Amino acid sequence: MTDLETQKDPLGGAIGAAERQARADALDETRSWVDPNGYRLSDRVWLAGQNVRQAIDHTLREAIVTGESPLLTARKLEQWLSPTWAPHRDGAGKLVTNQPKRLVTQTPGLAGRGSHAARRLARTEVTRAHGRATIAAAQRNPFARGVRWMLSAGHKDSDACDRYASHDEGLGRGVYPARDVPSYPQHPHERCVLAPSPVADPREVVAALRSQFGLDGPPATGAALNVTPAAARQLADAANAGRVFKDKLASADELFDRVPREVYREFAAKTDAGEYVVERVPVRSLIGEAETYDADRILAFAREATIRPADAPVVLRYAGDDYLIDGHHRALSRLLRGEDDVVARVFDMGSTVKAEDDVSFLLPKGRRRGRGA
Repeated sequence: MTDLETQKDPLGGAIGAAERQARADALDETRSWVDPNGYRLSDRVWLAGQNVRQAIDHTLREAIVTGESPLLTARKLEQWLSPTWAPHRDGAGKLVTNQPKRLVTQTPGLAGRGSHAARRLARTEVTRAHGRATIAAAQRNPFARGVRWMLSAGHKDSDACDRYASHDEGLGRGVYPARDVPSYPQHPHERCVLAPSPVADPREVVAALRSQFGLDGPPATGAALNVTPAAARQLADAANAGRVFKDKLASADELFDRVPREVYREFAAKTDAGEYVVERVPVRSLIGEAETYDADRILAFAREATIRPADAPVVLRYAGDDYLIDGHHRALSRLLRGEDDVVARVFDMGSTVKAEDDVSFLLPKGRRRGRGA
């Protein structure tokens, strides 16, 4: 079996459902691997009907989501091979002996023999999904300095993988910044592995995070920071008049006018999966929702020296704008404390998403369509 069929999850521990779904989303539906003759795999190996290709994609996605073995997935894929490339089996489903190597491959260990083409596709897609998930995890992990390209123990022929595993970007041999990892996998049957490369001294990261979130700062001193009822009322009045945030939406409907509805479907998935980045965002750069801000709530939050990341305001970033979805009073409380930024959970939704169903159910209660303003 290949390295990826035997290794544990590269992120450590069991792969969660959300992570497996993210890997399935990395599926390459183009089947764009090209052989030395210039044929795409789908051009001659797989049946070309649209319904067949959809069935293949569905099988691959389900396999990745459930964590199914690539060997079992390959067995399922055999039914869609063109007759020229399908291995011959007897009435009991066992492979007939003495078939050409282009049809049947022998895998060391318990895996035994199987379809060369089907195993190639299954292994390649599982490899791709593992790689993309590893890169995404390294991008979000402050304790990862980059991603290491590691040669498989069974790597024999010299190719681009040797160069990538030995190249030094200044982070060590084979280690790349998470956003600059070479294209992976490099070829069908890729057996090399990507893995997060830890920072040299995690204590430095811990110290930086504590400083970023103000965990080592002095306790709150309300009088010195002007955290008073009068100051809170003044700030609330200014925010309600639209003079604090970059912009304030006139209604919940305006939010849907500015952001395509499909964004919220993706936003819901990212929320469930916890796919956000914690960062400091300038409070005055935010676009606030249509609500009335309460001075007492602003004051209560301002008396807290820090905001825990788990309680941080939620920001939906789309097309260059930061929409404050939840945590308005927490964000305003930082201004009352004399701070310009707020620690927020940022969901970056990109800028090109098509509009579809009504997803106003994602708005906080009380501001959903048909449920009052």
